[in-house]
Amino acid sequence: MRFAALFLISLFPALAQAALAGEASQRLCQAATEEAQLEVALASLAADDAMAVARGNSVLFLSCGDRTLLEVMVEARQAENLEYVIIDMGVDVRAPLIPEEGGKLDVTQYLLQQAAVNPSEDVRAFALEYFRNFRDGEFNPNLYLVSMN
Repeated sequence: MRFAALFLISLFPALAQAALAGEASQRLCQAATEEAQLEVALASLAADDAMAVARGNSVLFLSCGDRTLLEVMVEARQAENLEYVIIDMGVDVRAPLIPEEGGKLDVTQYLLQQAAVNPSEDVRAFALEYFRNFRDGEFNPNLYLVSMN
């Protein structure tokens, strides 16, 4: 009995951290649907010492129920939030990231796919615009970065 109590007590920090992570994910998913709020939410979570905030590519794949944060931003056509994650957080738009049946898509391939198949005309137009923007070095200066790794 004492062992069970000690075991449950030892799990409390892990359970608390998991609850905080779920709460943080919900906050980020909500912020992703509101213009220019994702950066604010990420900064707020980063200021909380108890939270490890996802950075760069991993932000795109935070779970928002049955969708990812990337899907939420594209569906909601949240330009500033998408630009913040891709440009300011330094996501490599040419890196294969997004799992698909035949392999992985990079961000621009995903946007092109959405421009072709999304049922919403507004989302298709948004995805096509950002497909073009993220491949433009003047719009996305990260394209000029060269990795020596």
